[in-house]
Amino acid sequence: MWQRIIVLISLILFLATACSTMGEVTGKAVKGVDNAADDFKDGYRKGRGQ
Repeated sequence: MWQRIIVLISLILFLATACSTMGEVTGKAVKGVDNAADDFKDGYRKGRGQ
């Protein structure tokens, strides 16, 4: 009985940690894409202005 409870708690903690890590990685990736889009737009404007 105790083994099942311990396994269940461990599984919940593992999933919570995994979800947090995935959210953090996704947030960084989206931030990188947003920054890349802004950099592209800035470069385009500079190129057009020359």
